[in-house]
Amino acid sequence: MSFYFENETTEAKKPLKTSADITSPNDQGCGLLDSASQYWQDREALCLPQIEKELCAALLRADDTTVESLRIAAHELKPDDFYLPHFRNIANLALFLLKNGDIPSFSALGALAQQRNVDIGGIHALTELASDPSVRYCTAQMFEQSVKRLSQMAIKRTLRDQLLDQLNSLGSQDLGSALGQMRDLVTSLTHQAQKGTHAPTHIWDAIEPVLDRMVNPDQNNNWIVSTGFDELDGMLGGGLREADYVVLGARPSMGKTAMALNLARNISGGRAGDDTTKTTPILFFSLEMVNSALATRTLASESRVSMQHLRSGPIADEHLHQVINVVHRFRKSDLPSAVASDGPGSKFWLIDDAGLTLEDICTVARKFVREHGKTVFIIDYLQLIQLGASGRHLDKHTAISHISATLKSLAKELKCPIIALSQLNRTLEQRANKRPMLSDLRESGNIEQDADLIFFLYRDSVYHPDTSEPDSAEFIVAKQRDGAIGVLPMRYRGDIMQFEMQPAYPY
Repeated sequence: MSFYFENETTEAKKPLKTSADITSPNDQGCGLLDSASQYWQDREALCLPQIEKELCAALLRADDTTVESLRIAAHELKPDDFYLPHFRNIANLALFLLKNGDIPSFSALGALAQQRNVDIGGIHALTELASDPSVRYCTAQMFEQSVKRLSQMAIKRTLRDQLLDQLNSLGSQDLGSALGQMRDLVTSLTHQAQKGTHAPTHIWDAIEPVLDRMVNPDQNNNWIVSTGFDELDGMLGGGLREADYVVLGARPSMGKTAMALNLARNISGGRAGDDTTKTTPILFFSLEMVNSALATRTLASESRVSMQHLRSGPIADEHLHQVINVVHRFRKSDLPSAVASDGPGSKFWLIDDAGLTLEDICTVARKFVREHGKTVFIIDYLQLIQLGASGRHLDKHTAISHISATLKSLAKELKCPIIALSQLNRTLEQRANKRPMLSDLRESGNIEQDADLIFFLYRDSVYHPDTSEPDSAEFIVAKQRDGAIGVLPMRYRGDIMQFEMQPAYPY
C-alpha cells in the first residue's frame, strides 16, 4: 500500500517581529502584554501545511486494495490536529467514511459534504489534490510517522494557546493557582504527547523484566526501600516500592504521627547501626505540628528519654548524655563529621507549614527529587491539605478525592513512594469493635480506590484504659494490591513515641 510522504516538510512561518515591534505599544496603548502576545502568535503558525496536504491526498487515494491498511494506519489521525480548515474538513469526512467501512471516494466525500453543509472545494478540488504530481506515494508506516508529527505540532499549538491564556490572566490569579494550572497543563500535554499507538505487548516482553528483577534484585530497576520493621517488610515483599501511594489511617490519639516519624527515622538513616549508605531521603510535610515538636518526638524515640523529661525544663545529666549519644545520627549528611564513626549523617528533612496547598506540595516534591534523587514523602495529614483558590468552590468530599488522585499521580510521576496520613470517620466510634476497616475511609473521597497500600493503627487502650496490656498495638495491613493483608502486633511506648514489632500473628 502506498500513500504520500514528503521527506522535507515545511512549517508555515511569518517573519519575526523586531524588538521595537514587541516593546512599543500600539496606537490603542495596549502595551507590552498585548505586543508580546501578538509576537508569539505571529512568530510561528505552528502548522505543517505540506504534511496536511499529503495526508488528505493519501486518504483520497484509497481503493479496494488499500482501504484496510489505510484504516489501520489512520487510527491515530484526528481531524482536530489539522491547522488549515480546508484539510481538516476533508480529513474529518474521510475518516468518518473509513470508520464506517466505506472508501472515501470523491463521490462519497462530495455527498457527505453536501449533507453536512461542509466546504471541501467540490469534486474538482478533490481530484486535483489526489492527482497532484508534487504529492508522492508512501508506505503505511510512513503515513503513521506523518500522523505522529502532525499530532505533536497540534500539541505545540495547544501549549502556546494555553500559555497565552495564562499570560493574559496572570494578574488576576494568586501565584499558587497560576502555578497549579501550569502544572496541570504540562502534565496533561505530556501524557498526550507520550500516548502510544496502543500496540499490543507480547506476554514474554512483560515477563522478561519480571524475571530479571527476580534474578538481579539489587539492580536499580527493582528499587525497594525498607520500612525498618522487618515483619512489615516481609509482608510487603521487601518494603515500599517506587510510585507506591500509601495511606496510613487512624482515629486521633492512636499514634499516626509517631508511627510516621518512626518510619521516617528508619528510612532516612536515624537508627543506631543503620548502613546509611543504603538509606533514602525523607521529606516530611507537617501541616499540624511544628518542626520543634517533631524534633522532640524524634529525639525521645531515639534516645529513649521520655517526652516528659525532654520538655520539663533543665534536663538531668543522665538524660542529657543519652540525647548527646544519639544526636549525631541526625547530622546533615552533607556536613563533615566530627567523629569518623558517625557515618554520613541523616537524610531526614521537614517542612512545617499549616498553609501548604496541594500545588505547594507538588512543586516542592518535584524540586526535592531533582536535588536529592529518589525520596519517600510523608504528609501529615491528608485532610489538612488546602487546594488554594482553584478549589475553594469544591465540597469536602470532592476536594479530598482531588487531593488523593493528585498525590497518586505525583507518586507515579516522580516514581517515589508517598505516605499520606489520614483521619478516619467518626462512625467507627459507634461500633462495638472499633478496629478500623476500609469502609471507614469511604466517605473521605476516593482514598480507598486510589491507594496501593492502606495501613491502619489500632490501640485498644485508647478505648479501654484499664486493659491488662496498655502498650499493645496493632498495625493493620488492610489493602495491598499485590500481596497479603493481615495484622502485625506491636508495642507502643507512648512516653518515647516509639512503636516496636512483636512476634507476628500468622497471616
